[in-house]
Amino acid sequence: MGSAFWLRWLTYALWRYFFFNMMLSKTQLPSPLISLNSGQRAFRF
Repeated sequence: MGSAFWLRWLTYALWRYFFFNMMLSKTQLPSPLISLNSGQRAFRF
């Protein structure tokens, strides 16, 4: 349970960080961040 719990928490924290970052900045993110964000979407629990 331990690793799965931390993986879910980390994914949720990263998703929230990117979501609020895009909402607050409203600017074009660098392409590495965009690819990382789309990758995180695939691993959402």
